[in-house]
Amino acid sequence: MSDMTIGRTLRLLPAQIRLSQQVYWRDIAFAIMGAVMPLVLGLAPAALASESLVYEGVSQRAWLLSSGISAAMLFVVYNVINSAARRREQRIYKRLRCTPAPAHSILLGEAISAAIPAIGQVAIIMVAGHYWLGVAWPVHWPLVIATVVIGLISLAMLAFGVSGLLPSGEIATWIVTPVLAGLMYLSGAFGAIPDNPVLRSIHRYVPSAELTDAMRIGYLGRDVHGFTVGAPVDLAAAAHAAYLPLLLLLVWAAVGLMLFNSFFRWEPRAR
Repeated sequence: MSDMTIGRTLRLLPAQIRLSQQVYWRDIAFAIMGAVMPLVLGLAPAALASESLVYEGVSQRAWLLSSGISAAMLFVVYNVINSAARRREQRIYKRLRCTPAPAHSILLGEAISAAIPAIGQVAIIMVAGHYWLGVAWPVHWPLVIATVVIGLISLAMLAFGVSGLLPSGEIATWIVTPVLAGLMYLSGAFGAIPDNPVLRSIHRYVPSAELTDAMRIGYLGRDVHGFTVGAPVDLAAAAHAAYLPLLLLLVWAAVGLMLFNSFFRWEPRAR
């Protein structure tokens, strides 16, 4: 992008975010589901766990809360794909393309708007986990914050790219639900991946698994990969342990951008 395009993108970005938020909360039933379900998923497993149980030297509640945060963040995929499909069907994107806003300004604004509720959900889960469930605060805050930012951007970008492949809003809802279930299953957030060579190979590279590993490393202050828990580590060692998962998340963001540039449609497909 040229300097002029970048400047216009940044200038119009706040307005795009406000518009996206207004459209999102207009469908109150969809918005409430997208707001409540991640909180339930993020808190319920930890709340049901015994306070006295310890896994590999880590409180089971702390383990499940850190996993629940990453699982709750995955709902960004559900929200983005459904929102993009609805706005395309309602010709909101078509009208936006008639404005001076560059295409990537619209994409960035939509991605940031999708991340705003998710950031609030992560904060609520952490606060409730600490004051209600007695789970300690994250050990390495900078790494947790970096994981939240990179994870949400990557998931939102990937979801926007994939949304361009879906023919309609109705079909998008049917497709995204099993996709979200698959991402959660392969994340290993709540259970170990079966000892199957194919599943283990896929698990190593899916964005949900990378997000879960990075979140556990930052939150627990341990060198965690899957269900293998290492010794406590300082921030530098934790960042070294998490750099590959975070790098792979950025690769997935690049894949999402490539799909967006190639397949994203601004108006409904002709029937």
